[in-house]
Amino acid sequence: MYLPASGSTEKSYADKITMLLTFGGAELLVIYNSFDYDIEGAAAEIPTVKVVLDRSDSYFAPRTNELIDRYRFRSCKQSYDETTASYIARLHNLAKTCNFGDENENNLRVQLVYGCHNESLRKMFSARRR
Repeated sequence: MYLPASGSTEKSYADKITMLLTFGGAELLVIYNSFDYDIEGAAAEIPTVKVVLDRSDSYFAPRTNELIDRYRFRSCKQSYDETTASYIARLHNLAKTCNFGDENENNLRVQLVYGCHNESLRKMFSARRR
């Protein structure tokens, strides 16, 4: 938003990156300097603002631990004051980082049966075959 508002959209990549690093401060500059860029050869990577922002996003993205994520998923039980829809939504959210692959729906169904308080729902899912 700042670049168009300041009339800086026509500036060079180097100028735009300098502006970004200036606004980001010394800590962002240290992080930026730690990035590796392929600036030689046929597949040269010109560090554009988008490339810098993408690298920064990757750097700041929370690290995940599949084992811990699966533990949290398997430990997830429906709270007594939680609706079934809310519990299902919470399970879906937890499953995103578990890397279940093709078994995602099956794992969701098993955990729903295991952790829900709705006895009729549990019986319905237990009676279903894959």
